[in-house]
Amino acid sequence: MTYQDKVSIARNIHIIEELKAELVDSTAGVLKALAKDDQSNVIDSLTRTIISTYLLAKKLGIDFSRLDSQVIGKLKRTIKYTAKDEGIKDEMEMLLDYLADNQG
Repeated sequence: MTYQDKVSIARNIHIIEELKAELVDSTAGVLKALAKDDQSNVIDSLTRTIISTYLLAKKLGIDFSRLDSQVIGKLKRTIKYTAKDEGIKDEMEMLLDYLADNQG
């Protein structure tokens, strides 16, 4: 293994650790913004969480399209086993429709 290979591995490890920290920080940001009833910061923190998730997946060798497919599959399975009266099934179906309509 060359020095350049070792540097590349170290850089990737560092980026993965940074993305993991960003996920924790953005999740905490959602909770803090909710506690303050600050919709703007809720949206910002949720956006950071979603972006960090996609970037971490990519760094771990998971294509964006594969992650999207997994999300859609998980939604379908969850919807199938969620009772209508659980209150979130409608939103899950809306999300599934949204993702299906926007797949490239």
